[in-house]
Amino acid sequence: MRKMLKSVALAVALVGVFSGASLAVDYSCKKEISVTGNGAFTEDGGKRKALKTWQDAARADGGIYYGDEKTANEGLGVVVERCARSSIGLMICQAKGRPCVVKSDDVSECTKNDSKDCDPKAKWIQSKLNAAGYDVGNVDGNIGRVSERAIEKFKKAKGITSDSIDAVIEALKKGS
Repeated sequence: MRKMLKSVALAVALVGVFSGASLAVDYSCKKEISVTGNGAFTEDGGKRKALKTWQDAARADGGIYYGDEKTANEGLGVVVERCARSSIGLMICQAKGRPCVVKSDDVSECTKNDSKDCDPKAKWIQSKLNAAGYDVGNVDGNIGRVSERAIEKFKKAKGITSDSIDAVIEALKKGS
C-alpha cells in the first residue's frame, strides 16, 4: 500500500511539474488551428474536450504534436471560446491557436507515433534516463510503470531522497 501511494505521489508530482510554465523561450509556430470540441455535460468538460480536439488536430495537421495548449501562440496559450449548449444539452466549445514547437534542451517533440497523451517534458526525462542506461520502456512521453521504476532506480543510484521530481530533473541536467 505504501509503495502504491508513493507511485501515486510521484505521478502527481510529475503532472505538477509538466503542467507548469515552460522553461523554453524560442517558439516555432504553425498556422492557426480552430476546432470545435465534442460535447460534454459541464462547461469545464466542454473546454477540456475542445483542447483535446485542438491537440489532436495539431498532431494530425503537422505530423508532430507541437507543444501544448499553454505553449501555443508563442506561449500565450490556446483560446477556448464560444461555449454553448447543444439542443440535447451538451456543452460545445471552440478552441483556436497556433501550435508551436518549443525549442529547448528541456523539451522533446512529441510525434504522431508517441502516446496520444504525450508530454514533451516527460519524453525529455525518458530520453535522458534511457541515455543514462535506465530502461524506461517506450520513450513516448507518457510516464508509466516502467518509467516510474527507472526513475526510482536513478534516484537510488544518485542518492536522491526527495520525492520531488525537480531533484531528478536537476540530476539529469547535470549528467548531460
